[in-house]
Amino acid sequence: MTPDCHFMLSALALEQWLRFAWLDDQERLALPDDARTATASSFPELAPLLNRLLALEDPADGDAARVAILAEAEARLGHTALVAVLDAPEFQADVRRLFGWVQDAAETPTCDPARFADWWAAFLQASVPEVR
Repeated sequence: MTPDCHFMLSALALEQWLRFAWLDDQERLALPDDARTATASSFPELAPLLNRLLALEDPADGDAARVAILAEAEARLGHTALVAVLDAPEFQADVRRLFGWVQDAAETPTCDPARFADWWAAFLQASVPEVR
């Protein structure tokens, strides 16, 4: 997987993790400060996106989250590279694997989702070798 594809996949995973682990019954993000700090420290490339996602007026709004992800990705990668990533069949297959894994994790948790690093590692471990 190219570094650009890895960044995009981890950005999508971050947004899914926030929804999966920290969206409360009132559809508010209840991410503790220590989890926010640990995530930003362990994944500095995702810190701007994390801040942008946490600042969303409606964190349950998937469209707003996608806009935030794409804006951060375009700022980091540039428009041409972002389009190349989004069009890459390998990336599209990895996204399907990620969303399938998230669905499976919701039904049968395989790790404690409190830390993004652990959640991301569990996905990578469960995925085919080319995602790792």
